[in-house]
This record gives sequence, structure tokens and C-alpha cells, in this order.
Amino acid sequence: MTLIAFLTFAALASLAGDNVLMLLNLALSGAVLGFLRYNWAPSILFMGDAGSLCLGFSLSFMAIALTQGEESLVKPVVALLVLAVPISDTLVVMTKRALMGKSPFEPDKTHLHHLLVKHGLDGHKPVKTILFLCCVLSAVGFAGVILKVYEPVLFGVFVCYFILNWHADFIVGKVTRSLTIVHRREENAKVTRWWFIRFFKIFSQKGFFGVRPVTMLNSTLRSYAIWIRPVEQWWGKVLNISKTGFMACINEFGFICRECTATMSFPGEKEPLVVEMPVEYLWMSTRKEKQYHGFKFLDLTDSQCDILSRFINRQMMS
Repeated sequence: MTLIAFLTFAALASLAGDNVLMLLNLALSGAVLGFLRYNWAPSILFMGDAGSLCLGFSLSFMAIALTQGEESLVKPVVALLVLAVPISDTLVVMTKRALMGKSPFEPDKTHLHHLLVKHGLDGHKPVKTILFLCCVLSAVGFAGVILKVYEPVLFGVFVCYFILNWHADFIVGKVTRSLTIVHRREENAKVTRWWFIRFFKIFSQKGFFGVRPVTMLNSTLRSYAIWIRPVEQWWGKVLNISKTGFMACINEFGFICRECTATMSFPGEKEPLVVEMPVEYLWMSTRKEKQYHGFKFLDLTDSQCDILSRFINRQMMS
């Protein structure tokens, strides 16, 4: 984000004929680019408070230096658009904290990148989405200077983005759910035959029917079955489990649900113990055309904890 802002300010300084500010912004861009080479995931360098505060101060200085003066070509609203993403995110998060009776400086997970991750964007997607917004708003500001757009119009663009940022949780959720539904409809034609075969296998193995889970494949920790719902049911194998969560291989897991219900079958004295556990979806990884998913248990009851503990202890002893 800082690199995009410095490059935009350099271009604006060039338009304004201020070669000193242009070269200074280009120098800072080069410094940031050299750091970004090692900060881009998988990162081996992370910036601390001193570095980030220095960059923030530098951006603030550039925004003021470029926009002051009656004859300045760059209006203040243009700098506001270039820095719209971090400014809006800060204002929205701190205002919502204050409205909820919290300290504006208390950390939480309501920033824009947290909301993108919350609704299923993984890997580089949240970063790329935010960088795309920065590029679009910076381009609007730059075009506004060239085309001499009225300041109220440019400020209206900022206000529209601020409103969208305020409702980002709702909007991102709606968009991701819509895209997921479209993707799932496209995949339905491909997986119809697979579902028929899977259903036949489950029924023929004298497993359960409908919303009930299949029986345990065997008593080992690395191979037993699981159902994930609420919208649909996905069958898979739990590969690792602890008292706080588990990892499962679910190749057909096409919908990322934040809070799901995992139904597992644990070995009992006479019959398997079927347990439904509330879980939170955490992460996904793909290796060798297989998808692995991580889940965390949520608010387990005493009986659920007891069954889970007994199963884990039995596996450790065996």
C-alpha cells in the first residue's frame, strides 16, 4: 500500500513540476520495494512499529507538501483518495469500537483484511484485494488531477468507499456466498456421478442414512469418517485430532463455512458413539490434488469433552 501511494505521489509531483518531491517519493518507493522483496509471503522479514510509523509519517508529509498553496495543482481530496484505504479502515474500526463501548485502541479482528479472511479468502487473496482497491482509488485521484474534476465529485468517491468499508462485513459476505453458489452450480454437473457412487458405498457399508454420519472405518486415529454441514454434508477422513480441534481430508469441500457442525463416530464399548460438535473453520491446504482443512472445536459440552478425552487417551496408550 505504501509503495502504491509513494509512486502515485511521485507521479503527482511530476505533474506539479516539483522535482524534489518526485525524486524523494521515488527514493522511498525504492526503499519500500527492496523491503517488500523479503516481506511478501512467505515472509522472512517483518516491519516493526518504528518502520511503519516512519512510513506513515512520510506519507503524511508528502500528502501535505503536495497539496498546500493556493496555486497547488494537487488538491487535498486527491491525497485523501490515494490514502483512502488505510484512512477509511482506521476511522471505521475505531468508530465501531467506540460505539460498542470499547477503547478505540483495543485490538480486535474487525479490520478489512480480517473480514476478507473471515469470509473465505485465503492465501494472497486478501492482500491482492486490498492492493486492487488502493490502485483503483489512486488512479481515480490521479485522473481527477489530469481531467480537473471538481473536488466535491472526488470527495463523493471517497465517501462512497467509506460507506462500503463501513458495511464491508455484510457486502463481502454476500459477494462470497453468491460466488460460491455460482461455483457450486457449475460443479454440480461434474460431481453428480461421484455423489451417486459415494452414496451407494455409504449405504452398502451399512453406514447411516440421510443426515447421520457413516460408521468409523476402523479404530485407528488416522482413518475415520466425518460429516460437515450446515448447508450440505461433506464426507471426509479425520487425519489428526486433539482436544482443541482436528484436521480432515475433504476433497469436495466447496463452501467455506465459518461455524459448522462436525458429526463424528467414536468407538464405544458395544456400539460407536455418534457425537455432533460445533466447530469453526480455520484453514485449507491443497497437496497432490487433495484438500486438507483445519477446524477448531467451539463450546463443547462436558459429555463431548469426556468422549473426546477418552478417545485421545486411548489412542495415546495404544
